[in-house]
Amino acid sequence: MGDGSEQLTLISSRLLSTKTTARRPRDQTPRIRPDRRPEARPPTRSLLAESSALTASDGHGCGWAIIRPVSANLDLVRSIYERIESGDYSRADWAHPEIEYIVVDGPEPDSYMGLQGLANLMREHFTDIEDFRDEADEHRELDADRVVVFSRISGLGRRNGIHGDHKLTQVFEIHDGKVTRITVYIGSVRALSDLGLTPDTDT
Repeated sequence: MGDGSEQLTLISSRLLSTKTTARRPRDQTPRIRPDRRPEARPPTRSLLAESSALTASDGHGCGWAIIRPVSANLDLVRSIYERIESGDYSRADWAHPEIEYIVVDGPEPDSYMGLQGLANLMREHFTDIEDFRDEADEHRELDADRVVVFSRISGLGRRNGIHGDHKLTQVFEIHDGKVTRITVYIGSVRALSDLGLTPDTDT
């Protein structure tokens, strides 16, 4: 009997030893089940922020970009100047019937009203100036209704024979696809101040 008790005690102790070993803590590193994937961390910059940054830098860079469509108003003013630069003043379908043309500074500030006033202005230019030219250096959209054009006019005075060359800043106001007002500045200093634009060395 004594031998049997000793053997039973020995077997029990071995079983307990085995269970204790099985319960020892394993590696605490989490295991990924085959049917589950780790959750992706949110990006440090949102898509909106990335797109805005690229838009602010004119879309140059890597990543997402927002392409701004060309403005219909900007296209309209460019098409007007394409005809003017080629010497074609025969069309005025771009102008509102009650268009205002206002020269706000310079030696002779003046204003012209309506299509007839615009025609009178052109007649004065070609009567007083030979080889009159108006060439755009830059077109810039100011807002939803206005486009500014930095241009240079030149020509030979018929009366005095003096060749003139001046920079102009012209603001086109557009509503429903028609130019309703053109505000003209001689040079750009006052124009930039009135429009809240930053001076440019080339303007």
